[in-house]
Amino acid sequence: MTFARPCAAALILALLQGCATQTTVPESLLAECPTPVVSPRSTAGLAQGLLDYHAALVSCNDDKAAIRAHLSPTISKGIL
Repeated sequence: MTFARPCAAALILALLQGCATQTTVPESLLAECPTPVVSPRSTAGLAQGLLDYHAALVSCNDDKAAIRAHLSPTISKGIL
């Protein structure tokens, strides 16, 4: 019995500590998605704006994928 209590306490502390570190998402992934500036004065400006918006969308989707990857051990264990 004397050995079981310290082991149980250590196990609980390890589990709680693991939960706290896995659910913290880096601030860089929580930043607002950029909104590109579009120049509607020409076809080239509109085309460039479309490309810039596509790049911003891809960047935001990459951030969301990074968040899912960061949290996947937590989600797969059923903690969240």
